[in-house]
Amino acid sequence: LEQLLAYPYGCSEQIISRAVPWARLSPGDAARFGLLPVIEDTFGTDYTQAFRLRQLTGAVNNLLGRQQDNGGFGVWSRNGEEAHWLTVQAAEFLLAAGTAGVSVPTGALERTLNRLDDYVRGDLAQPDTSPAAFFAVQAYAADVLSGANRVHLGHLRRLFQQGERLQADSGLPWAQLGRALSRAGDPGLADQAFRQARQQPYRGPSAGDYGSALRDAARMVSVLQSVGQARGSDLQALFDQ
Repeated sequence: LEQLLAYPYGCSEQIISRAVPWARLSPGDAARFGLLPVIEDTFGTDYTQAFRLRQLTGAVNNLLGRQQDNGGFGVWSRNGEEAHWLTVQAAEFLLAAGTAGVSVPTGALERTLNRLDDYVRGDLAQPDTSPAAFFAVQAYAADVLSGANRVHLGHLRRLFQQGERLQADSGLPWAQLGRALSRAGDPGLADQAFRQARQQPYRGPSAGDYGSALRDAARMVSVLQSVGQARGSDLQALFDQ
């Protein structure tokens, strides 16, 4: 945690990764889990809600400086190539920052959520990546949009059919798509997606998703647990990484 909070680098992914703990960990939670000494020793100040919001606001402002007109994000600047997986991660972070109490500009957030909807619908120029890698982006986008109640069930069902026609790189996209289907009101198809998630072996990171076998296994357990689908075997698979 100490290394993550004080991470020295500054591409868009690194801005988000450094800021996510502030979004997820309130001062009360930090005290409950015994993390206050680490945070306060690292930054030399009390960990208060005001301090938390300052850290998050700075990260949000830095990140939005890389937002493109279409709502996507570049890695180092708004003038670079749009990074699809990173754009979904940015949307997830902006929503979490808003939940934590940051005033995220409505227009900027709407542009990014609309861009995620483009991804889910496949409504963009042919991405310069493999079908499996873009399926991972689409499933992640569907998951984030479903958490904001912004996804269409018909689009999710079509995405499921697309996924069946390819070999995914990991079980994580299937778990994310399953959670989106569950939230959108199709528990039967969600269960099929969760089965696919458990059956799909890890084949390596998708292009641009910063993944690993351990990262994907951990996120998959988190997704499954959030919808009451986690099993002991899922946790064991995580420990086996």
